[in-house]
Amino acid sequence: MATNINKSISIDYLAENENNAPNRVGDRIRKCRIEKGISQVELGEKVGLNGDRVQKYENGYRRPKIDLIKSFAEALDVQGIALTDPIVTTPVGAMYALFEMEELYGIQIEKNQNKVSISFGDGTSSVFSEYLQLWYERKKLFEEEMSSATEAEQKELIKAYHLWERNFPMPGSDDSSKKIRKAQLEDKIQALQDELKKMDE
Repeated sequence: MATNINKSISIDYLAENENNAPNRVGDRIRKCRIEKGISQVELGEKVGLNGDRVQKYENGYRRPKIDLIKSFAEALDVQGIALTDPIVTTPVGAMYALFEMEELYGIQIEKNQNKVSISFGDGTSSVFSEYLQLWYERKKLFEEEMSSATEAEQKELIKAYHLWERNFPMPGSDDSSKKIRKAQLEDKIQALQDELKKMDE
């Protein structure tokens, strides 16, 4: 029973991620265009589209194909990867993920005794803080169990830890899915209010 619930949650997150992909690309295009100081019409002229089509891409009504993403990137003087979802399996992709987390979650880069590390500052959203706390607690438990386990037990503990990661968030791993969803919506509302405020300034 729990396995079925777990799978349905995974599918929900997968669908949400896929459905919101055009919005994320569009947001990145919009931010880069605004920072460059050009209009949608001007950007359209650079990539061979009219302003209405650019607006549709920025608003997430359409998802640009790879060739168009490259054209947008060239017109905006940025790397194409800066407009797409970061893929962390390469060092460059991981860097773009960290740049995005800096903006979204307030991560900070620090250097202590020649060791560079990252930490999460005051800009961290409430839901993300909860998730980090859950991860911290699970990792500490894993490390404690590993310290006194036999070699055979360690293999099983590693598998169990990876299973926990690959099924996050598991049912019951947070106080309630409703509470987490509410916090996510509050974060989105706050982000939209901040964007509206910037437009009024």
